[in-house]
Parts: sequence; C-alpha cells; structure tokens
Amino acid sequence: MEKFKQYKKYKDSGIEWLGKVPSHWDINRMDAYTKYYKKSIEREALRGKTVFYYSIPAIEETGDGVVEEGSNIDSNKLLLKGEELLVSKLNPRKGRIIPTKEKEMPIICSSEFVPLVPRNCSREFIRYIYQSELVKQKLSSAVQSATNSHQRVNPRDISKIYFAFPSKSEQDNIVKYLNSKTSQIDSLINKKQNLIEKLQEYKQSLITHTVTKGLDPNVKMKDSGVEWIGEVPEHWEILKGKYLLDIYNGYPPEELSLSANGQVKYIQVDDLNTENDELVIKDSKLKLKNKKTEALDHPIILIPKRGAAIFTNKVKILVDKGLIDSNIMGLKPKKNCNIHYLVYMIKARKVDDIADTSTIPQINNKHINPLPLTIPPIEEQNKIAEYLDEKVDNINNCILNIKVAIQKLKEYRQSLITHAVTGKIDVRDWADAKEGEDNVC
Repeated sequence: MEKFKQYKKYKDSGIEWLGKVPSHWDINRMDAYTKYYKKSIEREALRGKTVFYYSIPAIEETGDGVVEEGSNIDSNKLLLKGEELLVSKLNPRKGRIIPTKEKEMPIICSSEFVPLVPRNCSREFIRYIYQSELVKQKLSSAVQSATNSHQRVNPRDISKIYFAFPSKSEQDNIVKYLNSKTSQIDSLINKKQNLIEKLQEYKQSLITHTVTKGLDPNVKMKDSGVEWIGEVPEHWEILKGKYLLDIYNGYPPEELSLSANGQVKYIQVDDLNTENDELVIKDSKLKLKNKKTEALDHPIILIPKRGAAIFTNKVKILVDKGLIDSNIMGLKPKKNCNIHYLVYMIKARKVDDIADTSTIPQINNKHINPLPLTIPPIEEQNKIAEYLDEKVDNINNCILNIKVAIQKLKEYRQSLITHAVTGKIDVRDWADAKEGEDNVC
C-alpha cells in the first residue's frame, strides 16, 4: 500500500462534515468557482434535429451521452454548450458525475442533472469533489424524497455546497495524481472482472461437458439425435421433460398473506440469487403467515418463468416447505433421479435457450415437456452430481474471492479520491516528480 504524507499545517474548515483542511486552502461556496448553467429548451424545438443527449439511463449504460433523434425526446430538456460538469440530483449516493464535450450537433441533458460551468478552476478537480465520499454523504443527507429509488437533492444544495479549494496549480497536480492512480485501479478492476467472466464461461463449459459426456473418457459413445447435446455415452437415455418432470405454477403475492416472519418460505425471483450462487435456497425475503395454502412437494427445482431473469440461468433447489411466486416455475422429478444432476442438466441447456424470447421472455409447459434431457443410470448421476458440486463450489469460491478483491479496490479508489480532494494527503511532490512523464489525464 502506498505511503502518503500530510500537509505541514492544517486549519479548521468550519464545516463539521469536512473537518480540518490544509491551512492555505480557501473555504468557499461552490458557486464562487462554478456557474449553475440552466438554459431550458422545449421538446418542440428539437423536432427534426439530431441531438447528443445526456440521460441517467444512457450514462449508467455507456458512461456517456448518446446520439438521439429530437422527435424521440418526450419532455423539455436543458440545452448545453459542451463545457459543463453534469451532477445528478437523483440518488446522489450513486455519484453520477459526467463532463460534457462539444459536439457538431445540439447538446441536451435531462433535468435530473445540475449543469455546472467551472470558472478559474479545474473542471476535473470539481468532478473529483463530487465523487468524494464526504460530498456524496452530505448530499445524500439532504435528499427530499422519501422513496429509496427516487431520492432527489435540491439543485441549490449541489451548486452552493461549501468546500475547501486549493490554488488552480495545486488542483491540477491533484487531478494528475488521481487520474493516474484511478486509471491504474480501474485497469486492475477490469482485469479481475474479465477473469470472473472467464471463470463463468469455464463453469458453464464444465457443466455442459460433464452432463452430456460423463466422467469416463473411454466410454463408448452414440449420437444423441439432439444437435446441442451431440454424442453421449452409449448406455445413457435421452428422455423428454414430460416423462421426468411435473410442473408447478406459483401464486401472485396479492393472493397470499405474507410477512417477513413465518415458517413457510415464499420464493420470489430475487430469492434465486443465492449467496455465492449455491444451488439450494436457504431463505426467502417473505414468508407465509398461515399454512392454509398447501406448500410445494419438496425438494423441487425452481427456475424463472418470465422476464429478464430468464437470461440469468438461475436454476435452484427448494429443499423444505415453500410456495413460489407466479414468476417462477417449479419442476418436480417424477422418477428416481438425482435432483442436483437435473439442475446441472437444465443449466447446461440454459434457461433462455429453453424459453420463448421473441417478445417478453417466458417459459411454459410447452417448452418443458418436449425438452430432451440426458439420463444416465442413477449411480452415475450421483457421481456426476457429486463431482460437479465440488468443482462448481470451488469455482464459485474463486469468483467470490475476486469479487471481494474488486470491492476492496473500489473502496481504496474512493478513499484515495476523498483524501486527495480534502487535503488529507499531500500529493504535490508526486505530481512534480511526474512532470514531463507519461500519465493518464
């Protein structure tokens, strides 16, 4: 871990949440360094034009604005110049801050943003201020909406927040340092995320190979007659889902008496996201208050029945009493089959390949009944299930460890930004030493 030095002298900022700052830094309101630029444009004025549009969804998806036809804009927007820093007033804890760029077309943004134009200061330094943990916490404490998903802060709280400002040259030094360090951290995070993707691909490949080829590399094979399965061991059966699985549908929540407490689980789509991607569902957010409704015969396989969750390929097992939401399908083995093996078989086929995804993704009986499944003898199923349980568990643990490392890197990145822009660390010597060298800006 890099060692940092502090400034020689500090002073009380007079701002309780900010604390002490370097003694030569200026305490002032943000509007002393930036101008809140708010020029609205009516949607009718955008008709027939192509615009560059900064919206919350676009920034979350791409990290930037998008080219849009003006006729698709359904409300009044803010007209920009391409020199602003956009600070989102929606859910400030997420820290959505984006610098705009000049374009050869009109530039607009959603009214969910507060556009700030820097004056005699570094726009990048201002961006890092709003990305700092202290400022995000301060703005979050000032939100005016009650719901968690749509908390908004008053634009005045954004544009007139008090902070400590170093000189322009010192701002530039801090920006150079943070650009370099955050770029290094982001590169490490990307590498780890790529490793997770490769492990996920390997896990899927391992499952598919094992449930279609078995564990004996020398076994005699035969053509399964199913394109995606290919050859299978000669002594295996290929059976359709209707001969192996009974199908159960769920209950919409409004038909049941539910609470956070109770003995009978009520499984919803979110409950399929088990800890460390374990096969067995251990708990549910909601429970049945009474036992008047008959619980599912368990153990039973659960898969998402409709919507985007189908593409997550979540296939889980409920091993005790429970009911399922109407967006989940239950699959109960009819004959003597290892339920873990069947789960891996369905995972190998992939839920979204089973489903009808032409419009709203959905799975019905007509998709499960003709589904071809490879069925080895029960002893072999048990061995395959045990083998895959161990292998998949090891892969999931590797993925979990990488996710923990990514989270620590993100926390370190956040801490670095906060400490640098509040003067808790002095990076001037680092910036001077790097002068003339390549750095990410």
